[in-house]
Amino acid sequence: MNNPTGVAQNSGDILIVDDDLDGLKLLAKVLSNTGYSVRSTSNGELALRSVQAKHPDLILLDIKMPGIDGLEVCQRLKADETTRDIPIIFISAVMDAETKAKGIELGALDFITKPYHAKELLGRVHLFIELKNRLDLIQLQNRKIKESEMVFRSIAETATDAIVTADNEGKVILWNLAAERIFGYASTEIIGKPLTMLMPERFRAQHNAGIARIKAGGEKRVIGRTVELVGLHKDGSEFPIELSISTWEAGGKACFTGIIRNIGRRKLEEEKLKQSNEELKRSNTALKILSEGNKALITSVDEGELLKSVCHTIVHVGQFRFAWVGIVAQDEAKTLRPVASFGIGDGYLDVLNISLTDEKRGSGPTAIAIKNNTPYVVYDIETEDRFAPWREEAHKRGYRSSAALPMSYEGEVVGSLNIYSEKTNTFGETEVGLLLELASDLAFGLHSLRERAEKDRTTKELYSLMVTATDAIITADDEGKVIIWNRAAERIFGYASTVIIGKPLTMLMPERFRAQHNAGIARMKAGG
Repeated sequence: MNNPTGVAQNSGDILIVDDDLDGLKLLAKVLSNTGYSVRSTSNGELALRSVQAKHPDLILLDIKMPGIDGLEVCQRLKADETTRDIPIIFISAVMDAETKAKGIELGALDFITKPYHAKELLGRVHLFIELKNRLDLIQLQNRKIKESEMVFRSIAETATDAIVTADNEGKVILWNLAAERIFGYASTEIIGKPLTMLMPERFRAQHNAGIARIKAGGEKRVIGRTVELVGLHKDGSEFPIELSISTWEAGGKACFTGIIRNIGRRKLEEEKLKQSNEELKRSNTALKILSEGNKALITSVDEGELLKSVCHTIVHVGQFRFAWVGIVAQDEAKTLRPVASFGIGDGYLDVLNISLTDEKRGSGPTAIAIKNNTPYVVYDIETEDRFAPWREEAHKRGYRSSAALPMSYEGEVVGSLNIYSEKTNTFGETEVGLLLELASDLAFGLHSLRERAEKDRTTKELYSLMVTATDAIITADDEGKVIIWNRAAERIFGYASTVIIGKPLTMLMPERFRAQHNAGIARMKAGG
């Protein structure tokens, strides 16, 4: 099947809820042609039933619908533990700030305003489907890791562990087959040899001191306890072990028996679980940053407030060390001008001096991200060649890794969002995708604020023109009632604005013209 949008084919179950049947069919067709499995309903009640029957991967939800509207559907789904993690994108022709704020409060992740562009919609749908798939995969991996750990523990508890007995000189006198398997020595190779052969060189002096202390009647520090140590294989490799030691006497002399288990696999599984949990934690944090950023987009009234608020959210919520926003100046050097920041900067922005046209300072991670309109992640600043001009200053402030995210709106990159962490390898793929979405939202927010400021300026100019005009300027509604009345009109007709506003235009004309005027108003209302 042809794919005219140019977006890659996808998979995922999407539920569309919209009372506009034509729009519903069109959206379902666009998504189906792109490879998604699509379900559609025309009201909130049917939507809730559909979700309970089968959980979708994503819900595209109209806000204004008869009966149960989109906001209530969202509220019910987020209140249910079985459905609260399903991502919801609101779609609506009317999307005022109050409605957006309510949607975010209820748990919506994004908003799409009708009429929408197919590529933009598919891009957002793909992002959240991908995020949902990744989160599902992480949760599945965590379950498998836990199940694997349970199986491993069961095997370990029923398996034959290494049993090693040594005399009071610390020499091996008993060595079972499991010990041979774990350490690689046959019993003929180890019997009569010191236990120190089973441990790395760095632990031998401490072990010998412990044997001497026990022989002298001193403290038995590890007897009767289970401890984790490092074992040494015959081939020279080290591995983690779990050791339980008991002591007994033979011929009046102390002997020691140790039950030893190789815990290398368990340690590996624990590390995998730790990494998976860390990735899930970072993804959830990035989602929270994106949500808080969207709130700032709605509530901010100027650029400075918006950008500073987002930088603060990134550092505060994401526990990053520093964040700043740079805007590309329209000068010959294409200088990147820092306009907002938060965190531990300590003059860092003063020494950046990034110019997109400069051979050296225009080839760093931030400049490359802007030029290529793609994120540039530095996993370790100490080893990243492109970070060389700023490495020393970054080191002074504790920056170990960074992400430069282009702020793009309608294909034009206006600047970059830059984030620094005190740890290496901080930024995961899912996290970067969400932060890139935030950077794009910032570019859109700047465009909207500038567009609003331009409209305000134009409105003020028109108002000033109306006030100072020498001719009367009068505006009426479709009922023929006055809604705008300038000073010149007051001077010409003699009515103050407080008197004439809301009154019919017929007050301004002789009686003989009023019937004709009213007929004209009626004709225009009827489309004549």
